[in-house]
Amino acid sequence: VSAVGGMSLDDEALARRMQEEFDEEVRAKEARERFECPLCFETTRLDHGVELDCRHRVCRGCFSGYLQVKITEKRVTEEE
Repeated sequence: VSAVGGMSLDDEALARRMQEEFDEEVRAKEARERFECPLCFETTRLDHGVELDCRHRVCRGCFSGYLQVKITEKRVTEEE
């Protein structure tokens, strides 16, 4: 095994494999932390969404638009 810059080729291959595994773990984590809004079909991060009592999740933009319409049309009830 020869050395390049103080690292053997085996060390370099191991480091490359470890980086690839880490990158894949990051991609998988990011995918789990996203959802598709059922109203606008945009994919967004979980922390940029609103989860309703019924466990449905919508993006902040759609929820804000929904609230604006409800308020503008004076269709807000005490139960909401």
